[in-house]
Amino acid sequence: MKALLLLVIAIATCAAHAQQPTPCLKLSKVKIDRHVLHQQDETMAQLTFKTHGCYVLHGNELPVMTFETKPELDVTLSNTRFAQLDPSSAGTATEKAQEMLVSLKLIASPDLAVGEHTLRGLLTCNVADKSGNVSSETLAIAIPFKVAPHKPYQNVALPDNGRPHQDSAFVHGLKIAGMIVVGIPLFIAMIIWCPISGQCSTC
Repeated sequence: MKALLLLVIAIATCAAHAQQPTPCLKLSKVKIDRHVLHQQDETMAQLTFKTHGCYVLHGNELPVMTFETKPELDVTLSNTRFAQLDPSSAGTATEKAQEMLVSLKLIASPDLAVGEHTLRGLLTCNVADKSGNVSSETLAIAIPFKVAPHKPYQNVALPDNGRPHQDSAFVHGLKIAGMIVVGIPLFIAMIIWCPISGQCSTC
């Protein structure tokens, strides 16, 4: 009897999933600037959403994104753009697009743990099928990103190798030689000027 009950539940679950429509939008690409987010620093995440047999609508109601709360991470929606517009909707109050590009600013606190992270959230937007039927869709998204330790020498302009610039031994020697060349004439001039002016200092 118990086995039969489990079988009925499994069939009902499969039927429920089969009745659910395929989401219009899909997160197809995530790009993190510089490929990493450093502690106590910020970066931009570029999200690319593509449609499948439908359109995402661009009108008075813009897509809404909400994210899980992470005290060590601040997430701000920076920009939303639409691409691959349907020519028939260009210039109308509600344009239809097959691609949506979202820019997020990620700001890490010094306490954000180093390593791999996943930022989870929900995207809610208006979509339309090929027949023009409009509906609201909510899509669960997951944004993977990597956190690296706090940048060393953050306030110093660094060369390509990431280390502060240091003069070579040859350049350092030239600087010392230049100081000697300039200092000797000044020392001789002071020796000559001292008896003439009568302003020689005494110990």
